[in-house]
Amino acid sequence: MILRKCPSQRSAEDIEVIYEELLHVKAAAHLSSSVRKELAAVLVFESHVKSGTVLFSQGDKGTSWYIIWKGSVNVITHGKGIVTTLHEGEDFGQLALLNDAPRAATIILREDNCHFLRVDKQDFIRILKDVEANTVRLEEHGKTVLVLEKSADCNGQGGAAANSKYTVMSGTPEKILEHLLDTLKLDSNGNDPIDPCVSDFLLTHKVFMPSSQLCSALQHHYQAELSKGSDQEKTAYIFNTKQKVVKLIAQWVALFGLLLKEDPEVGDFLEKLKNEVAADYRLSSILKEQFRERRRTKVMENGYQSLSRNQQFDWFSSCEEPVGRLQPIKAQDKGAQRSGS
Repeated sequence: MILRKCPSQRSAEDIEVIYEELLHVKAAAHLSSSVRKELAAVLVFESHVKSGTVLFSQGDKGTSWYIIWKGSVNVITHGKGIVTTLHEGEDFGQLALLNDAPRAATIILREDNCHFLRVDKQDFIRILKDVEANTVRLEEHGKTVLVLEKSADCNGQGGAAANSKYTVMSGTPEKILEHLLDTLKLDSNGNDPIDPCVSDFLLTHKVFMPSSQLCSALQHHYQAELSKGSDQEKTAYIFNTKQKVVKLIAQWVALFGLLLKEDPEVGDFLEKLKNEVAADYRLSSILKEQFRERRRTKVMENGYQSLSRNQQFDWFSSCEEPVGRLQPIKAQDKGAQRSGS
């Protein structure tokens, strides 16, 4: 079988045969002829004998894009179980590569003798980064739960689009939150600017996700556990998930400050979670260091004098404005009127 050949050993005729086969594959239908030919040269055949085999797990690093050549797989997420089933000709695994994010779901073989066409990350980025579909839809139980659209990151030199990533256009509140947590970066000391997608969600969540619902969802993610994997993998998943939840909450506090305390449900949730964080020595130690780093930055920028190494972890430790001085602007307030009116 030509597909079983190592890509480096394929002849021009072999590549042409694989190209012809790709013409009938649903996942490659939107691709140009030149892209299909490039794929034909790098596709790797992968097969698994037993139903129930885990191809990859939620939270894993994304290393490949897959097309189902034969068979079917179940897509499983933590806390929901099977959310959809994919069949011959369908693909999966692209989003983790495009956004450089962890796997958003676990893929398990639904039947024996499943065959896949695999494209490894380096080849995927080289061939497909500029031609991938502009819109990606994720489905659960036959319903669209998340719609992502390609957007250019224009922070490159000269304003050119340095790379592309997918941003949220619509979706269920729970799935949007799940996606934001999945893609949240932890490789920082807490002083980095808030991702615009995260700030948009936090600033507008009350329109589609009441605070009580958001708090409940965050608590659920904070307590999430990995059902399969080694003890080391389970421990790493739990710790990383907790860090991401806490980082998102810290960004929520950074946006609203002490105003969050005026919402009793949010205040109770933050107090409860603060106690849970404080009880986790490893997590609280990291967070205290991050809070000290932010405080140290304020000392340098604003000349604040207090910087205690033994300061207890608190969501609002960086908030300086007393809550009584923060009030909504009303039409009758002088500051809201035009001068001379």
